[in-house]
Amino acid sequence: ESLTRAGKFFVDAFWTGKVGGADKLSPNQANTLERQQIMEFKKRYKVTGGKGSKGGKGGNNNLPGNYAGRSIDSTSELVLCLDGKDECIGCAGVEVDKIK
Repeated sequence: ESLTRAGKFFVDAFWTGKVGGADKLSPNQANTLERQQIMEFKKRYKVTGGKGSKGGKGGNNNLPGNYAGRSIDSTSELVLCLDGKDECIGCAGVEVDKIK
């Protein structure tokens, strides 16, 4: 569910109302872009399933903040900013790697 909210937010924030683009996406366009974005988030952040999930590490989601779910490899996280209505109003992807 968190990745779905983040995917919808991302599509709304980055694909609608842009210069040279449509003011509003058709339902089919929005659904297609949302599915693609959610698949990308799943691949990039390798989410274990969030609170209470079994397997992977950090399944109990003990960190502060609103995480989309703990990633399996611990090198990346998708952090969501939720408002008082529990709606996604922002997100940030964080990736860590050694500099060689």
